Amino acid sequence: MAATKYVAVLETVSNDSVPVALQERQFVTNVLRAEAVKSLPADSGFTIMTRENIVTMLPPDVSIEECEGGCLVETGRNIAADFVAQARIGLYAGKYTLTVELYDTKSGNLISSFTGRGEDSEELLKIVENNSPEFFNVCKPVVEKVEEPAPLPDTAQVIVPPASALANDSAALAADSADASKSVPANVKEHPWDDVRPTLIWVSASVLFVGVVGALFADYYARDAYDQVPDNADQYHYWRNDMQLAQNLRTVGEIMAVVGAAGLGFSIFF
Repeated sequence: MAATKYVAVLETVSNDSVPVALQERQFVTNVLRAEAVKSLPADSGFTIMTRENIVTMLPPDVSIEECEGGCLVETGRNIAADFVAQARIGLYAGKYTLTVELYDTKSGNLISSFTGRGEDSEELLKIVENNSPEFFNVCKPVVEKVEEPAPLPDTAQVIVPPASALANDSAALAADSADASKSVPANVKEHPWDDVRPTLIWVSASVLFVGVVGALFADYYARDAYDQVPDNADQYHYWRNDMQLAQNLRTVGEIMAVVGAAGLGFSIFF
């Protein structure tokens, strides 16, 4: 079970010289957040944080309108987001400009961005809608493509030995098998691995069970801590630490489940 990734879309900002009303900037933010929900649905392991979630988890001395520029990544870390995005509206040569950036809060790297120009806010919304799918898709894990083996050429020929040769080989193989069975003492086991297999199956199943149960419990605890609404800064930091601890425990549980599953499969099929 993959860990849930949290994506925060912060409020759209603009330069002081750009005549864009607050309601228009908020609507651009709403459209960008809606595109994030479509590109990163919950069943693919992503949670798009709402405006209320972000405001609740911000430190008391920081407002959502102040989150821009250099503090963008730090703000994403403060609200426990894995990815943070923001749009900025500017003015160039008499036209509105739009710049949208997406950061990985763990590394602090800019991982995706797009820009555009338009005559008004309506054209900026079209730019957001056209570029958002590819913009948010970089958050998804890369799946390696397994190449299929090349088909045999049409000219390939299968050489079938004569029936007499097959009969002679079968007879010789049967004789060798009979001799080998006579040479093995009755009290000697042919496969010593059979003594180890039951123990490995039991241990692997136990590790798998503990890992799955632990990951589910930690995920439930992380979600419960995330849904809490703090009354003060101390409660905010307390629940934030609890959420991060639960996420770490969830990762440990997932690793145990993978190891247990691998051991169980190895012991059954080999």
